[in-house]
Amino acid sequence: MGYKLTVENGPEYLKLTAVGDHSAEEMYAFIDNIKAEAVRNDSKRVLVDSFEYSTLMSEADKFALGSHLAKTFGPRLKVAIMLPAEHISKLGELAAVNRGANLLVTPSESDAIAWLTA
Repeated sequence: MGYKLTVENGPEYLKLTAVGDHSAEEMYAFIDNIKAEAVRNDSKRVLVDSFEYSTLMSEADKFALGSHLAKTFGPRLKVAIMLPAEHISKLGELAAVNRGANLLVTPSESDAIAWLTA
């Protein structure tokens, strides 16, 4: 298990690209790393490309992860996470947003960028 994270600091947002494999439990550390990179790069907007770093998770895992996202990111960090469509149920996003996170989960890079820069 493990992943490689590439960081690109653009003028409008920070882009993180993750490649590798993980378990549902390892997603918590990944979320913490997203926040750490945003702080390190002084960025309030983050685009996360997880097309090559995703796994099927249970709905319970998605809900718990959404709660962790909200605690970690808070309302000031705007994050768009791109995942393969078959991995998206919106439960994690809903849990995070209902707890104050500014989050979008989408399979579309153009939608993610449009939302992030709006």
